[in-house]
Amino acid sequence: MTVTEAKRLKALQDENAKLNKLLSEQMPKSRPVCHGGVGLNRAGFAGGSNS
Repeated sequence: MTVTEAKRLKALQDENAKLNKLLSEQMPKSRPVCHGGVGLNRAGFAGGSNS
């Protein structure tokens, strides 16, 4: 990896962290309550498998 590529990667990582922070501030603070031992899948919805 060149110095230029490393700097670009760092800039993208910083931007990603900033965008993730903004997104988390906009997301509702509570998660849906799951019943019957069913967890949340990767998308955060009740039901389905976590695999």
